[in-house]
Amino acid sequence: MCIRDRSAAHWLQLKNEQNADMGLTVTEAHASGLYATCPAGTKATGCSCGNTRAEFLIHNQVTCQCLIPDSGWTKAYCAKPADAKYELQCQFRKAEQVSSLAVTPGLVAVGCSCGNSCNSLHLETNICVCHPYCKSPWVAINECRVAKTPAAIAAEKAAADKAAADKAAAEKAAAEKAAA
Repeated sequence: MCIRDRSAAHWLQLKNEQNADMGLTVTEAHASGLYATCPAGTKATGCSCGNTRAEFLIHNQVTCQCLIPDSGWTKAYCAKPADAKYELQCQFRKAEQVSSLAVTPGLVAVGCSCGNSCNSLHLETNICVCHPYCKSPWVAINECRVAKTPAAIAAEKAAADKAAADKAAAEKAAAEKAAA
């Protein structure tokens, strides 16, 4: 899958197919100029630029920056988990003087960028590759996972603790009744 913006509908379809197993809802944020910021509660999973060159960075997990000055517009592909008990955890990694980056174990690659716009994201192997003939000075990958929120973890622990306390109380009452 090439990261260049062939059409917004095509890209959004690819992003939804790619992230379906992660339980994500993907939307777009579009802005004129070099920056586009995702709405509150979502995180940037990828970007595209008006000049069709996919040379971008992601800042603070929410803002796409196109690096080509004449981009005209920037689009951020923003995602959030479908279930409020979960949150999207993403990281944007950039490495100099390499031609590819493999996804971190436990994460899913959702975006790729190279310093010369000659990039592709190989979903079957989860590797972001900058084509060697382009001699890219850097490669970057955006990778995410869906995890339970701290509140959901605390609620599950509280429910498990209550169930254990209720079971202990029932066992104690049964033992006292049997002893009587």
